[in-house]
Amino acid sequence: MMKKYIYILIVTFIVASCFKGSSYSSTYPSMASFEYYDITFGQDSLWVNTNDGLGIPWGAVMFMHKLDGNEFLGGFRLSALKGTGAVKGNNQYRVLSDAGARGSSSYLVFYDNPSEDMMPVHDFMFSNIAYGSCTVAGCYVNNTVEVADSVLANFSDNDRLVVTATGYMGSTVTGKAEFLLADKDSLVKTWAPFNLSALGSVEYIDFKVTSTHEDVPAYFCLDDFLMSISEAY
Repeated sequence: MMKKYIYILIVTFIVASCFKGSSYSSTYPSMASFEYYDITFGQDSLWVNTNDGLGIPWGAVMFMHKLDGNEFLGGFRLSALKGTGAVKGNNQYRVLSDAGARGSSSYLVFYDNPSEDMMPVHDFMFSNIAYGSCTVAGCYVNNTVEVADSVLANFSDNDRLVVTATGYMGSTVTGKAEFLLADKDSLVKTWAPFNLSALGSVEYIDFKVTSTHEDVPAYFCLDDFLMSISEAY
């Protein structure tokens, strides 16, 4: 008899919920490590999402790029190219260490094409802005083999290579953060933390790679992008 009573209560609650409507809210940490994306890497792999041409999704966020057919123009692409001593091509997409952050097999490479029409409108997008918010904390960044070789060959006193992240909510700037990738006396050679907390809650993020020497290419590697997602339905 008791079991039947409990069953009736449960059914009543479910029916009432269906008629009255229900709500859901959650806040949770999310780290885009790019380790569980739907692709299998070999020992020496490079990949661009050609399904929709927009970018690389990770849960509620997108790391954007722009393509011309299968040709990568700018923004983010997924890479597993490793090895500082590699002499193969694609060194602009090869990280300056043996692996991604925390020894992972994959990471993103960002190319800041100097032609604006070759870049996506924004480089990072929170897709569920209508239902919540995305507060970014930080990520790990590194140089590519090509960038490192160019810095060592070209940099002199007062030269700098910097990546700047700018957060947006709609068209309003939420904050900026800057990271020094290289100068005459220092070069990032392993995965280093990039604090993005100054950006706050964002809908978009744009990355800008600037160098005082025009021969140094505008690339950097990104991994373990940490954020807090809040959603309500």
